[in-house]
Amino acid sequence: MSEESDQLSGGAIAVMLAYLAELKEYKGSFGESVAESGYLPYMKTDEIVDRFHHLVYDGGWVMCDYRWSEQGALLANDMHISQASVDDIRKAFTYAVRSDRFCDGNLVKLFKAGVIKKLLKRLEGVHQSYIGHD
Repeated sequence: MSEESDQLSGGAIAVMLAYLAELKEYKGSFGESVAESGYLPYMKTDEIVDRFHHLVYDGGWVMCDYRWSEQGALLANDMHISQASVDDIRKAFTYAVRSDRFCDGNLVKLFKAGVIKKLLKRLEGVHQSYIGHD
């Protein structure tokens, strides 16, 4: 793991991997668009999505120095995800939660497409291979 990823606590990774176990069992819709008369439509997210958002921020996953324009390519390509480093995953998590500020519903879209689950599974794989080399 790189110096950047070393700044993550083992606890932050463990929390994300526990979240993955719960996400694998989740059967909900992740969220839905709500349109009320007289108001702009907005995305009402399920609690599991809200928790991911908080875990990313509270667990130290958010990065300040990343190129957001490059993250779309990573998230759209399973091959890139399958080769992602912990830093790449952090960048993708940052992109996912921050993009939702500018495009309401984008985080739910990433959940529905399975992208968040794929990133978490990749984190699990990287973590297991790292532990195996200690």
